[in-house]
Amino acid sequence: MEILADLHAHCYRGWKPESFFEKITGGVVGLATYPSSKDLFTYEDLVNDSNVTELQKGRFARVHFGDSVGYIVNVQEVPTAEDFHLLCVGVRERIAPGDSLVATIRKIQSEGGLAIINHPYVQPTGHPLIRYGLIKGDKEKILDEGARQADAIEVFN
Repeated sequence: MEILADLHAHCYRGWKPESFFEKITGGVVGLATYPSSKDLFTYEDLVNDSNVTELQKGRFARVHFGDSVGYIVNVQEVPTAEDFHLLCVGVRERIAPGDSLVATIRKIQSEGGLAIINHPYVQPTGHPLIRYGLIKGDKEKILDEGARQADAIEVFN
């Protein structure tokens, strides 16, 4: 059996839920939201739909659509003080942004979640024309320390 899993999916509210359900069946999709995102579907938006059965409250649900089955996972994308982004998988409560990479990893894990460093070598630049750049210098040392404590590192985005 082949299972497709993408724990870093941003699903926009402009989509109809039925269209989204059709796309995700046959796999596992993490509905990744930012602390301030209002234009993305959240796990909470979809869990009460008649096509969805929650398996673990606030964390994991099965989606039945037509003859197909898929799964959705509650995922937060949490920015750190050093501008790293962490995927917080399976934590019911919101994790506050802005702590250090290592402190955020520890907080996620203490809440029973998985801490995944996503796109670790690509970070926001703050420049309107060049939105993302590669890390270097001291940030590589911070990333190295965080990578030793994280549950996983996203290798493709």
